[in-house]
Amino acid sequence: MYKFFCLASVFSIISVTQCLDSLPPYIKKCSKSQSETDGAQCIVNSANAAIPHLIKGDKKYHFPTFDPLKITEIVVDPSPNFHMSLKNVDIFGFEGTNITRADIKTLDNGYQFTLDIDIANLELHSIYTTKGKILILPIEGEGPCVLKINGQYNYTVTLERYQKKGVSYFKVGDNHITYTLSGLTFKLDNLFGGNAKLGEEMNKFLNENWRDLREDFHPTIAKTISSIIEQILSDFLTLIPEDVLFNP
Repeated sequence: MYKFFCLASVFSIISVTQCLDSLPPYIKKCSKSQSETDGAQCIVNSANAAIPHLIKGDKKYHFPTFDPLKITEIVVDPSPNFHMSLKNVDIFGFEGTNITRADIKTLDNGYQFTLDIDIANLELHSIYTTKGKILILPIEGEGPCVLKINGQYNYTVTLERYQKKGVSYFKVGDNHITYTLSGLTFKLDNLFGGNAKLGEEMNKFLNENWRDLREDFHPTIAKTISSIIEQILSDFLTLIPEDVLFNP
């Protein structure tokens, strides 16, 4: 199996020196006094209602623009037999995000949240460079590409309580993601020095064998989605005290 890792900055990190005394008007506040079941449903409802607003970005709360979300570089770096670099990546399709389920576990010093997330049609537009062997065939090329990903994601994150100038905040602790791919398609232009026939055959081969490739691509996709969520949460939580984030 190939090894994958992401070398991208998800977006520019802004130095945070302020705290805010209210949530965005499009985020419904949930209550700590709710049962874990009711609190979980509140989070699902609040998140899904907020997604159309979050897509547009919000500088005040350090939410990046998601239409598209820009990533500097994603590197697919396997054994010595294969290499792929995706540069100047634009990711489209986050408006199709749907939180289908949430679980909450109350901890001694915070909370653990588990979210089931359905993202039906992500498209990655970038400039790729690749060389080596994928499955059984040699591959080489450089040019524009589009990857389309349909997936269902399970994300677990721990929010750890801490004090800053006598005020209680949360920070992102342990987090991990797993997912199931229901579709993966490739369109790589200019393969094999622009040989149209070989390029067409390679794209056809990749798309016919995407199920054999999905386990190989799993670490890259998981790391990219996890990094996006972690960075957004971290920047947001730095701004919002606990008593602003939740009702009593």
